[in-house]
Amino acid sequence: MEYICNRMMVIGPKPLLKKFTRSRWDKILEAKHCQLLENSPGRHINEFNTEEAPIIDPLRKLSRRWPKLIFLLDWEWEDKRLKGFVNAKAGILESYQMEY
Repeated sequence: MEYICNRMMVIGPKPLLKKFTRSRWDKILEAKHCQLLENSPGRHINEFNTEEAPIIDPLRKLSRRWPKLIFLLDWEWEDKRLKGFVNAKAGILESYQMEY
């Protein structure tokens, strides 16, 4: 099975981030092997794996559910030699991808 390595930073007001961290965000993104890297006021960073495809659509759904938060996702699919970045807020996404 192929995995994509993801690093997601979520930025927003401290009370809202606290609620977000207690939510089931990992289930929406189908995240596996989650590792918390930072949980500070205004910023929450996790690394996790997903299976076989970038999580663009699930991230759109998550950002709609939390419209006041900003999601910055950096992902890499080593087996396909792809690297990407997604900026999401309130269901609006900017996405960049490149081969290496």
